[in-house]
Parts: sequence; C-alpha cells; structure tokens
Amino acid sequence: MATAEAVVLLGWMSRDEAIQYLRDECVFDPPLTEHAAELLWRPFHQAVEVIENRLATAPDRLELSGEEREAADRFLDHFRGRNNILDVVKVDPTRLVARQLYVTVERAQRWRVDHTDLRSWCETCIPLPTASDPQYNLSIEAGLNSMNIELPHAEFGFAFDPQHGFQIPEFCKHVGVTEFGDRMMLFAGYHRAYECLANIKTLGKQRSLLAALSADADILLSPSAPDQRLRAMLSGPRPALLGDFLDEHFGARLRVRKKQYQLQIRARVVGINMQ
Repeated sequence: MATAEAVVLLGWMSRDEAIQYLRDECVFDPPLTEHAAELLWRPFHQAVEVIENRLATAPDRLELSGEEREAADRFLDHFRGRNNILDVVKVDPTRLVARQLYVTVERAQRWRVDHTDLRSWCETCIPLPTASDPQYNLSIEAGLNSMNIELPHAEFGFAFDPQHGFQIPEFCKHVGVTEFGDRMMLFAGYHRAYECLANIKTLGKQRSLLAALSADADILLSPSAPDQRLRAMLSGPRPALLGDFLDEHFGARLRVRKKQYQLQIRARVVGINMQ
C-alpha cells in the first residue's frame, strides 16, 4: 500500500469527520478502532476549543522587491480583463486563514526552490503559462453516456467553451488568496505555502509568500455557500491559520493513503415537461 506523510489539522474537524478521516484515509498498524481514533483526535480538538477569540486579521502587505514587482506586473498583464484576479500581494503566510486542513509533505517538497533566487520563487508562486509547461496525455476510458479520465493530480475540471468545445482545464496554477472582512484566506497553493513555511523555519528567513489576490473563494464565504460548516469555521472566532501546520499542538503528523485521481463524467437524457 502506497502511503505518504501528511500534516493534518485534526482539531478543526468534528468528531465524526476526524474518526472517518483517521480510519479511512490514514494507515495504522494495527488499524484504529473508533475509540482509538477518538482518543487520537480529542487532544487536538481540545487545543482548538481553548483558543479565545482569535486575532485572525489579514497580514500586512509587504513591499515587493523590484524583481517581484516585475513578475507581478507580467502576471497581472496576462490576466487583465479577468474579474477574479485583483492584484499580486506579498504577505506573512502564517497569518492566512486555512480552508484546507491537510498537506502532504512529499508533495510540498516538490515545490522546493532556493528562496534567494527571486526568479525561481516568483515562477513558483505566480507562474505564467510557458511552452515548457507539462502537456498531459490523459488516458480516457469511454462508454455510452460515461467517461473516466485519469488525471495527474486533483486540480482539474470539466468545462465547455463555445469556441473550443468541451475541455478539461487545469485550475489554479498560482498561489491564490482572498480577502473577506478583515481576514485573508489561502485559497490555492497549500503545498507551495507549506514548503515556504517549512523552508523559512529551517533557514530563519523572513516570512513572506507571493500570491495572487483573487475573488475565487467568494462562493465559499457567501450566505448561500454550499458548505456552511466551512463558512462558519472561516468566519468564526477561532479559524485555522496556516501557521498552525507548524505547531505540534494543532498539526498531527500521520501516514495517509496516496491517491490517484480520476475525472468521472456521467450523462443521462431527461424528459422535461414542455410549457
């Protein structure tokens, strides 16, 4: 069985969510009973419960260096006209509200670059499409009204463009943050942000992350959001912060099952009453 090391913010999960995650997604020898899973979850949950109203205000925007500004301008020029991309910011990542409660250490380490090499760091955080980008040859298994497509990772979707027809676009190649109220949330780029934090902790460098400021996460925060529990966590008095991944009281180091990803498309013909 293929496994990987992960850091998981168990305390922000409900009891039932944590037990299901620990028993279904994690690997223990012997396998955890429900009681053992609850005992593992409880101290992390208690650590969250004792947090008072948490100061989770957005981190200050740090000044971009000349090279970072040039990279930001190129990025904004490329996305000009898209209403979801607002700006490029540099911030302390530890202060970002976290919506994703896990990172896989091995995947994060794939983003390791020399943070003193600003060009590489900019290309890691706010990359532009280039001829050297990977061109995926996706394996497709098709049947009547069904299609299974093997994916290299989970950040793909199914879309239709009037000019190009049906497409399988790759989403969020950049690190993305969204402002809401007086807070700022990390929307995309969790593994790059975690690698940034881990590298900074090791090298003792200034804590900063370059990210696209976008409106991509607005749907998660609206009153009609599909996941109201997530909305409550993000907006509540004790949201998870990215810095919590480095705190042993909040971040549990676990062995998780490695995943392969598949885009499963299903169609059916439905009769609609005529008006």
